[in-house]
Amino acid sequence: MHHSQKAEELQESHGPSAPSFSARLQAATALTDILTRHNIPHAFIGGFAFNLLGTSRSTLDIDVIIEDSAFPPCPRPTPDPSSHVQNIKTSTPTKTPEPAIHQIRQLLVDHDSRFSLVGAGLVPKLVFTAQTEGENNNNPVPAVRVPVRVPVETLRAGSLGLPRHLNQVRTVLLGIPILAPRFLLLTKIKRCTNFLGSDRPKSVERFKSDEGDIKYLLEWLVEEGERVDIEGYCRSCGGAGRPAVFDDNSLIRKIGELVWFWKGKGDEEKETVARLQRAMEEEDWKRVVAVGEQRQQEEDTAADQGEMLALL
Repeated sequence: MHHSQKAEELQESHGPSAPSFSARLQAATALTDILTRHNIPHAFIGGFAFNLLGTSRSTLDIDVIIEDSAFPPCPRPTPDPSSHVQNIKTSTPTKTPEPAIHQIRQLLVDHDSRFSLVGAGLVPKLVFTAQTEGENNNNPVPAVRVPVRVPVETLRAGSLGLPRHLNQVRTVLLGIPILAPRFLLLTKIKRCTNFLGSDRPKSVERFKSDEGDIKYLLEWLVEEGERVDIEGYCRSCGGAGRPAVFDDNSLIRKIGELVWFWKGKGDEEKETVARLQRAMEEEDWKRVVAVGEQRQQEEDTAADQGEMLALL
């Protein structure tokens, strides 16, 4: 079965507090319609993107990265000098440009009444109110439509290690743009390796979650015959004015660290490592293997030094 067909057949409820897939799809469709009309590149990531790829894991919101460079910031209005408020000393700048991502959030609210900004903080939460049908227990009377709130997490392209330029790194499923799996895999690897070796409960939990997503993406890539695109990913992460030559050494090392971890678990992750090898370009895989060889040399050297010290 094709992955987009699987997504359509997801169960409508993922838990007592999680919005249904239908509700999240309504939110994503409305957001995509508005941003597409305004030529603002965007792509969904996180649990919702994985749902579109065929998983049924629960998620409480939808996460979307937005290329806000297409929506230049405008200055906040300068307060009236004659106002008594202006005479109060404050350290808050009065001419700081309004972040473009905040303007885009307001754009969504202005163009669709189902979007709203809630909360009294400096950055209110963006929420979409979807309409889903309640249970009617085979009653001939039509089911009552129930409003369901779907939180929308908006992330700036280029933040948190995400790609800056989205047009070349997206794929579309059910009419919704998501970060293509060959790139989504790399964002997951970059994050999960930050938790390697940590015994903090939250870090362990995050690593296991990311590792599960990585394994699913590897299965998806192998099944679809796609390859991990390290060069394309690194170019998409480059900022304006940066040289065309990209540096992927850090990313290769992170992949190598994860492979080293898996190989340390013996046969348990043997198939996972094999899938990653099949999903990578041959030259990239050779560099990943070299990272493991270097780690082995470092451990052997440390062991030799330990033995020498023990003899002294």
